[in-house]
Amino acid sequence: MGEFIFSESDLEDVVLISPKQFSTESGSFEKNYEKSIYESNGITFEITEEYKIVSDRGVLRGIHFQDPKPQSRLVTVTEGEAMVVVVDLRKDSGQVGKWKSYLVNKQNKLCLLIPEGFGLGTLTMEDRTVIEVKCSGMYFGENSSGIRYDDEDLNINWGAEKIDGIHISEKDKKLMSFREYMGQ
Repeated sequence: MGEFIFSESDLEDVVLISPKQFSTESGSFEKNYEKSIYESNGITFEITEEYKIVSDRGVLRGIHFQDPKPQSRLVTVTEGEAMVVVVDLRKDSGQVGKWKSYLVNKQNKLCLLIPEGFGLGTLTMEDRTVIEVKCSGMYFGENSSGIRYDDEDLNINWGAEKIDGIHISEKDKKLMSFREYMGQ
């Protein structure tokens, strides 16, 4: 049986996780989370809510976060493929504004553990992509916030050239800039 593999990311405190998995002639088994195993690897993460996002090819969401009362998130893609973008938004961090993108799909089964203080964005690369998000902490709609996907200071490469056109909600088009977030 394959065991969990925990790896460091280029972004401090973001953890890449390969889930516990195995296959037999009758099917497969995959486990993305087990509290005791996470804790034995120095990760405290208690799930308080879980949701799925289903989108067709070319839907761009983000960069989303909750401020105040941020949440940690465990993100994976169970169907299709998505570019998952993580941005360090911790104002006291030496890497504030640094971002990293990860191609996550059903085949690589990558899970991203994104701690409090990071923003999350996704671009779906295939129709009917399913993104699963497990969160720690409570969701407060009034604290939901975000930074524009096309912010000039962040200069995120979404990989949109790989698809024909992107679709962005009106809400996401009106998000603040990184400079506004930083109070500049």
